[in-house]
Parts: sequence; C-alpha cells; structure tokens
Amino acid sequence: MILQRAETRTNNEDTLIERLAQQSELSRAITLAQDFIELVWECLPSQLNDRLQAAKVSSIKAFQRFAKGLEEDYGAVEAGMTLDVSKELVEGQNNWLKMLKR
Repeated sequence: MILQRAETRTNNEDTLIERLAQQSELSRAITLAQDFIELVWECLPSQLNDRLQAAKVSSIKAFQRFAKGLEEDYGAVEAGMTLDVSKELVEGQNNWLKMLKR
C-alpha cells in the first residue's frame, strides 16, 4: 500500500498511511520507502546517492542493510535506471521453456 502510486490508493488506504505516519519511526520508514520507489519509477539516477545516504544514516536497520546491498551492486542499480535494455524477453523465454518442461 505504501509503495503504490498515490493516485491508485483508496481514501481508506491514505487515511491508514496518515495514521501510521503519526509514529515518528514509521513516518521515517514510509518516507524512505516512498523516496526509493519514486527514484525507480521516475528513473532518477542523479538522486540515488542522496537516497542511499539517507537510508544509511537512518536508525532503521532494514534500510541500512538495503542501502548497503544497493551500494555493493551500485553499477547494476544505476544501469537499471539509465539504460533502455530490458531482460523481459529472456525471462519470458525462460518461463515458456519451464512451462513446456512441466
């Protein structure tokens, strides 16, 4: 629900998110999660470093580990946001072959 686009959420979902955000720790987690998903949706590699730094200095261990993992594979993450290359066709072929095998 938090990672959905705002225009696709229901009023009840928006209300629930607002209530959750009243807790300071949850508010920070919601903000970080929404910032990262916006980064991916909008393909904003120029903001990747800022978002990674924000996650690393947060008090939330899960975001610290997430940022560390992204930093370890930084080149692939950045390429995924900037290149037009997609592996969808290959994945589709693999799924088709697996289905035939079954």
